[in-house]
Amino acid sequence: MWGEEAEDREARPQLEFDDRYLAEGLRAGDAVAFERFTSSCLPALYRFAASRLRGDRELVREIVQTTVCKALAGLATFRGEAAFFTWLCACCRNEIAMHFRRQKSLRREVPLPEQREPSPAAGSPAAEGATEQLLREERA
Repeated sequence: MWGEEAEDREARPQLEFDDRYLAEGLRAGDAVAFERFTSSCLPALYRFAASRLRGDRELVREIVQTTVCKALAGLATFRGEAAFFTWLCACCRNEIAMHFRRQKSLRREVPLPEQREPSPAAGSPAAEGATEQLLREERA
């Protein structure tokens, strides 16, 4: 048991180094870092988003794409205090929350009443029928 904790402590600095190296490599445009990012982080991030968005594939793709674009643009904000993937998940969680906030703030569409045909000339039998119909609708 104690040996396992020691191993965990020894592995943590390596993980932190790897995450910082990954972030630095992505900032520098390193192809190896980008390959590691796309092969390990993207599938896991997709699963993370899919589990929270109930499998809506199009929405998951949109959220993950937005998350990745914003995360890559904001790599300077990654301080290495948490694992890189944890930071990505926090970014993704924020994107999901923003999506649902936008959904709530969208105005609801109110259907317009159907346009009525032009009123017939006053005094004609059709005009009297139209007037009676309007009165019935108002009473209803």
